Amino acid sequence: MNTKGEVFYNYEKIGDKYSLFSSGQDGIPNTKDDLFPQVTITDSSKIGLIKNR
Repeated sequence: MNTKGEVFYNYEKIGDKYSLFSSGQDGIPNTKDDLFPQVTITDSSKIGLIKNR
């Protein structure tokens, strides 16, 4: 349970796509320790994930 108001992941809808990542150990988004999902995306993929935005 998250009791300190910390955010463990970041989600942003961008048109019909989205960005999704963890803020990493420091808890601060958009720093070098961020963690991104490891998903293979091809031209025919039907997911809207934007890789490492």
